[in-house]
Amino acid sequence: MLLTEAFLKKDGTYEIRGKTKIGKVREGEVKADGTFVDLE
Repeated sequence: MLLTEAFLKKDGTYEIRGKTKIGKVREGEVKADGTFVDLE
């Protein structure tokens, strides 16, 4: 996955967006320590 956007939310997690090789957009939330909270 190629990350295209990332920003810090007020609750301290990062929301990231990217595209897969076939062009599908994926989103996820990551804590500051690197653990995934949510992946769509």
